[in-house]
Formats: sequence, structure tokens, C-alpha cells
Amino acid sequence: MAAIDKFDASRGTFSAARQRYRDAQVAVEAAARAIKATAAPTREMEQNLRRAQAQVRSTAKAFEMQKDAVLSNKRAIQGMGVDIQQAAAHHTRLRKAVEQTSLALDRHEVRAERSAKRREAMGTVAGLVGGFAAHGVKRGAAAVLHTYREFDKERRFAKAVMGISDEEQAPLVKQAIHMGATTKFNDIQVLEAQRELAARGVKRDQIMGMMGPAASLGSALDLKLPDAVKQMEGAIFGFKKSMGTLEEAQKSAQQTADYQVKAAKISGMTPEDITQLYKFGATPARMGKISEASLLGFGGILKKANIGGDEAGVAFRALMSTAQAPTAGAKTALLANGLNYKNYQRVPDRLAVEPFAEDVAARYGVKLDSATRAGLGKIFSDRAMISDPAKFNPAVTALLRDKLEGNDAKSLKSIAGAAGRYRDKSVNEVDTNAFIKDLLPKLANNLPLANALFGSKQGGRIATALGDGDTLKHIISEIESGSEGYAGKIAAERMAGFDGAVSRFEGAVKNLETSIGRAFDADGKGGPLTWAADMLGKGVQGAAELPPWAVGTGSVAALAGGGYGAIKFAKLLVGGFGLSSSAVALDGAAAALTSAAAALSGSKAAAVAGEAAATAGKTAAGAGVGSALWGAGAAALPWVAGAAAIGGGLYAMHTSVQDAGYDGLTSGERLRRQRGGSMRDMYRRAWGYSDLGVVPEVSPTTTYGTGVGGDKSVQATLTGSAEVHGEVENKIIVEASSSLLDVVKQAQSAIRLAGTLNSSGPGSLGHSSPDAAAPFPPQPPMSH
Repeated sequence: MAAIDKFDASRGTFSAARQRYRDAQVAVEAAARAIKATAAPTREMEQNLRRAQAQVRSTAKAFEMQKDAVLSNKRAIQGMGVDIQQAAAHHTRLRKAVEQTSLALDRHEVRAERSAKRREAMGTVAGLVGGFAAHGVKRGAAAVLHTYREFDKERRFAKAVMGISDEEQAPLVKQAIHMGATTKFNDIQVLEAQRELAARGVKRDQIMGMMGPAASLGSALDLKLPDAVKQMEGAIFGFKKSMGTLEEAQKSAQQTADYQVKAAKISGMTPEDITQLYKFGATPARMGKISEASLLGFGGILKKANIGGDEAGVAFRALMSTAQAPTAGAKTALLANGLNYKNYQRVPDRLAVEPFAEDVAARYGVKLDSATRAGLGKIFSDRAMISDPAKFNPAVTALLRDKLEGNDAKSLKSIAGAAGRYRDKSVNEVDTNAFIKDLLPKLANNLPLANALFGSKQGGRIATALGDGDTLKHIISEIESGSEGYAGKIAAERMAGFDGAVSRFEGAVKNLETSIGRAFDADGKGGPLTWAADMLGKGVQGAAELPPWAVGTGSVAALAGGGYGAIKFAKLLVGGFGLSSSAVALDGAAAALTSAAAALSGSKAAAVAGEAAATAGKTAAGAGVGSALWGAGAAALPWVAGAAAIGGGLYAMHTSVQDAGYDGLTSGERLRRQRGGSMRDMYRRAWGYSDLGVVPEVSPTTTYGTGVGGDKSVQATLTGSAEVHGEVENKIIVEASSSLLDVVKQAQSAIRLAGTLNSSGPGSLGHSSPDAAAPFPPQPPMSH
């Protein structure tokens, strides 16, 4: 190798010397032409010519010396029996291969660094995604179980309350699922609302008719669906609306929902105000023939005065009480304000005499005779007299005065009072609407009249509601004529846009969760889910009933097993999965380069060198690929394990380690097993030695790594343009080129790096294993 290097160097220097010699000749010719072209050459021109001639002589001498050196080096190589052209060509190819290998290693190092960063980033992202996915799966399973449990609980509860079969309940369940995806309420809330109605005595068809309007009411007033159905059902019950069929129930519920939403919108009443207003005022309004819209208008105008629904309901009840049976003082106050209460009473055509006679006998202890009864019969049969208390009471008093023997004022008042009470109690009905309509203008700015009619506690409230007749009439008109479909309109508006889309999505998710649960539970009839939960409960109960010593022992064993599994899992994650393959591959590259150096010291130098260099490059490239694959696997492994079940993952990994025979081995022992022995074993395989430990004879002058002893005869066979056979006794100096040594050092560094990176496995102390990199001292020249 040194002779070839010298020959190449001298040949390169020879070309440079030849070029300098030619340049000097050209300079002499130029100086001579300059002098010849001048009639009187100057002294400077002559000096330039002499200097150029001296330079030609100097360069000619150097050229000759360099030529002799080239020829001498050529003869030296030829004296070894090596064809100079083939040796130089092989040497050039070897140098290029070594340089390409060095560049490949450099590029691999850069790529490995970039790849490591990418793997780290991808591992982080994959870890986050895997962690979130595992957490999402866990939460999803828990959500399915929780949702289906609530669904099944409500369904069975409603079924028990209604006393119906699964087949009879199926339409209600289907309605709940449909409404869960089209309204702001999920299927479980719909089932709960259905059960609330069933508990209040509402039949199945009535429930189905009420659910749609109730959902609109709840959405429009921002109520929970069970609260909405209770508010609606209370209003329908208070006014005794028709609920005979599904269609009638739906129509009545829709009107109530529209009225309540409209009243809330124009007056500011809250759902609680509306509930309390119906609670105290619905039945009196119905019995007084007051419309639902009038009741809501009364409560709405009081709400504008910040009087809540409970106070408004009580005030309305007082109004109805006075309208049906005003006191004597109230009747006098009405007469004083131009209203005669008798005009609003609807009396029968005649009054019964016998009940009145019995009342007189009971009150005064006097039994009326037949003549008196006949006289009362004439008065009680006169409808015109019955209709006017001013005529009826005096006529009855005059007839009874003599019979009862009471001519004093107190007696007459008592007799007239008895006759008036009997007449009033015999009235069939009172035109409450006409009475309130005529009363409205009288109450405006007339607090004394209000107090006289309704008392001091309710007079002010009722005067507030009825004192502004125009506002009250406007509210009632809005409710009666402008409320049709109003609740559905508000509910549809709330279900539009992003919020509505999210509500539908949430409802669909709930439906999916319940559908999954029903699929694994035979549609609620009891399937694998019920069976598994039942068996799990029995198992836990059985464990709970074990003796205390057994429970304690099992707890300790479970804790120990969990700790052992966690430790093994952590060890497997951090050791033995990263760069083991890369270390083995780089060890192979170093062995190949070392064997190339050994072969170059012999007679097959040129051919073996090119092959060894190519093998080293491929090995290095293979090491890069292996490193990238193992690195990607190491980065992804923790997150894949995190997405799997922890217990199963621990068991599978522990089993795989035992099957591979790595359990209990250190990182160095694992490497030795992977590459099939120690580094020296790998060298012997690379050099072609047998596995029986037979090595060539080594003299004290042997250079480590070449495997060739010194001072020995060499028998060589060369193939080229000529074929030569024979033995040559020579003493030559063979040195590996500096480029090859650099490559070997880089491979050695890579091996040490691989051993260091892989030293974090189980049993390692943070240093590379003893055989991770073989010693590789510098190579001094050696002689043969």
C-alpha cells in the first residue's frame, strides 16, 4: 500500500513538474522573441532572458528527478510481481469506496439524528393520541354502562307504574328515542317525563299526545322535561280539558303550551309564577266560567307590578269568591257605584218551598202551616219577584212576620236575611265575565271600592290587575288570538344553529349508548350485560363473605402481583429495545473493514479491498435502517401499551421475554446472544477461520487486527494481464491507508456509541457491556 501511495504521489508531482518545465520553456521563447523584435534590446530585457533560461534549466533538472522517481517507484512495484496499472486502479477504487463509506456513515449520522428527533416528536404525538384514545375508550365504556343503566331503570319504573307489558310500552320507548335526537331532551329524560305523567294517573295514549307539546314548552321556557309535563298536566287538570283520545290530549296540551309561552313572553312571568297562578286560580276560574287566557292575563298584569304568581293566584281566588258570593257590604258598595249584583245572577224559574220551611223551623223553632206554605209558594213561583231581591225579601218578610211573631227591627232583619240567603243559594250561576267587565272601569283609581269588595289584603292587588282595563284586555287578546303554534316556534328557534346541532348530537350520542346497551341486553329483557353484572356482584359478595384472613391474604397477593408487573413492564420499556440491532450491525462493519486490512497486507490486496469496502458500506446502511426501525418501535411501544389493557399487556410482554430466553440476562449477555458470541467470534467468522478456536500462527511483530504474522514467506497468486506463479522472498512494508484507518475509527466510535446507548437495560450500571466494542489500537508498520 505504501509503494502504491508513493507511486501515485510521485506521478502526480511528475505532472506538475512537467507543466512547470513547459511553462519555463514558453517564457524563454517569449523573452527571445521580445529581444529579436527590438533593434536595441535593453539591459532589463537581457536580464529577463537570462532568468528565463536559468528557470528552464532548473525545471528541467526537477523534471528529470521527478521522472526518475516515478520510474523508480514503478520498478519497485513491478519488482513485487504486481501489475502497476491494475494495482493503481484497484487502489483508486478502494480509496473511493472508503471515502464513499465515510460519507455514507456521516450521512447516516445526520439522518439518524434527524430521525431520532422525528421519532421523538412522533412518539410524543402518538403517546398523546394513544393516551387520549385509551382514556376515551375507558370513558366511553363507562358512559355506555351508566347511560344504559339509567335508561333501563326509567323504562322499568314507568312500566311498573303504568302496569303494562313490554309490547305495550314499546311505542313509548320508540317515542323517547326519537325525541332524544330531535329535541333538547335525551331519551332518559323523556322516559322520566313519561313516568311522571303515569304516576299522576295519565293513560298511555294521553302521555304520548302530551309529550310533544311538553317538549316545546320545556324548550321554550328552559325547563327540564319532567318539570314541564308536571306544569302542563296541572294546568290541563285545573281547567278539565278534554283528554279522551291521543288527538284530544295533543290538542289540549298544545293549547296550554302556546298560552303559557305567550303569556310568559309578553308579561315576564317565570315557569314558577305560572305554576303558582294555576295552582290557586285554575279551578276557581273554571268554575266561574273564566277563560284560561283571562287567568293568565290577570297573572301577567300583576307580574308587571312585581307581584309573583303565588300572590296573583291567591288574589284571583279572592276575586272569584267575591264574584260568586259578595257580602252584603260588597253588594251595597256595588250599588253605590252603579252596579246591581242581581243583574249578573242567573236564578231558576221557581224556588222550592219545603227546603225553606225546614230552614225556618230549624232556625226559629216554628213549623210553618199549610196556609203559610201556600203563600210562600206563590212568591217562590213568581220569577220576576225571585230575580229582584228588593221585591223578594219584603214579600217573604211580610208573609212570615205574623207567623213568627217578630215585628221588631231585629226580627224583621233576621227574617229578611233568611229569605235573601235562601234566594242567593238557589241561584244557578253568576255571569262572572260580565261582572268583571263592568267592574273594571269602576275599580280604576277607586281603592275604597276594591277594599270593600275584596278586603284590605287583596283589594290593592286586584285593583292593580283590574284597574288598568286596557292593558288587561290587550294581554288577554294577545294570548287568545296570537298564541297558536307559538311554543313550537320558540322551541324550533332554540333548536336551530350550532347550539341546536350540539343538542341533537348529544341526544344522538345518548341514543347510541342506550342502543349499545340494549344490543347486549336482549333489548332490555336481560342479556349478557345483565348476566355479567349479576355474576360479578355474586363474585364480589362471595369474596366479601370470606374469612378475614383470606381477604387479607388475597389483598396482599394482589398488591404484590401488581407491583411486580409494574416493575417488569418498566424494565422492558427502558431496556433492550433501542439500538441492539444497530450495535450488532456496526460490529459487523468493523469486522469487515478489519478483514479488508488483513487481506490488503497479502497478495489479494486489490480485489479483496474493493469487496470489503462495498460490504462495509452496505453493512453501515443496513445498520442505519435497523436503527431507524428499532428506534421507531421504541418510541411507539409505550403508547401502544398504554392503549391496551394493562394487565394483558404485562402478561404478554413477560411471556415474550421468557420465550426469547432473555429473562434475567444483562444487556451485554443479550447482545452476545443476538450476534452469536463475542466480538472475537464475530472477527473469526469475518476472516473465515473455523469455529474450533484454530487461529493462524502469530509472531511478536504481528499488528493487531490484520491476522498476518511477520517474517514469513508469502505465496501469492495474481490475476491480471499476465498470470504469474511462483514464490518470492521479499521484505516489504505494508500500511493501511489513512482513509481506511479513519473509517475503522468511525466504525469503532459508532460501536462504542451503540454499546453506551444500549447500557440502560436491566442489570446495567450505565456503562457499555465489556464486549460491545473490541479494542482497536493504532497499527504500526509491520514487515514480512
